[in-house]
Amino acid sequence: MRARVTPGATGIASGTTGGRAESDVGSALRHGDAGRSENPGFSHTPRLQGSMHTEARSYTVGDFVRRVVAGLLQGKYRGKFLCSRCLITLTKDSLDKSYTLADIGLVMSDVFKAPGEITLLPASTCALCARKKPTPCLGVPLP
Repeated sequence: MRARVTPGATGIASGTTGGRAESDVGSALRHGDAGRSENPGFSHTPRLQGSMHTEARSYTVGDFVRRVVAGLLQGKYRGKFLCSRCLITLTKDSLDKSYTLADIGLVMSDVFKAPGEITLLPASTCALCARKKPTPCLGVPLP
């Protein structure tokens, strides 16, 4: 048996189903009544809006390598400048085994070409391996 629903002044519908008042949505959900609409076939049930439907983003090896390098240079090695060879080794140790040294090395050359917020010193001594020959190094200076 379906309840007869009449809209009330407060936005809550008053209906009689065994003496209980029910809302439009609650009544429609409990009794399977989709209600009337200007567009036949569409129900009046509320839909969630917002962040439920976002586009999927696929991350590249470069995204992960850049994130790890930034994390290393802004964290444990802040204030120190590291060469490409040391950064490749540290990045490889931070990522899982599916990333090859060749892939990380290719991306590292791109990181050195466009370091972003990280500082590039074209000729410096690496703080980790301390090579005699000056080499390009990346780092984040202390504030």
